[in-house]
Amino acid sequence: IVGTLREGVSNGYIHADIHRIIPSPHNTNTVFILTDGGVFRSTDRGQTFQTLNGGLQTAQIYASAAVSSTDPNFMLMGMQDNEGLIYAGRRGCRRVPGLGDGFHAAISSFGDNTCYIASYNLDVRKSTNRAASFSTTPLGGFGDYNGPITACFNSPFVLAPSSPSVVYGGTALLRKSTDALGTVTIVGGQTGYVSGLYSP
Repeated sequence: IVGTLREGVSNGYIHADIHRIIPSPHNTNTVFILTDGGVFRSTDRGQTFQTLNGGLQTAQIYASAAVSSTDPNFMLMGMQDNEGLIYAGRRGCRRVPGLGDGFHAAISSFGDNTCYIASYNLDVRKSTNRAASFSTTPLGGFGDYNGPITACFNSPFVLAPSSPSVVYGGTALLRKSTDALGTVTIVGGQTGYVSGLYSP
């Protein structure tokens, strides 16, 4: 499911990665929370929060954003700790949820319907409907916070320039798909876990 970015919405949500909590010097009921997800304000001592991010241009977009080869108004990009974004030529962007951190993205030169975006530890998701929805792929499951890590936190994947059906993914082993991530095989590297790959 792809959600829409909402600005100025009051709800119980606040981004979990908090950097500062600043009480208002003007009102003891008001507190400002500074997070990886932006600035939030509570006027009822933390019972509810309102995002103050409307109109702010503060997202950290990774350099591996993808642009359509046929439509300059179609882009897919990952954001540090804030999922992924889809730009489709209109004001604002749609969010790709469920990623946590969004990293590398790619759009097939065979057509915009096929596109990809990765989460941490090379968990690549695929869309076949121009980013309307995404599903998991065999290029994933290389570790999490509770188990052995065999891919870096921000691991690369690329579509081969000669054929976008060929996808390479970099983990402790080099992985390759020749059918647009229908299947993935190991094509290089050494087996076993690699220590020290994980860094938040």
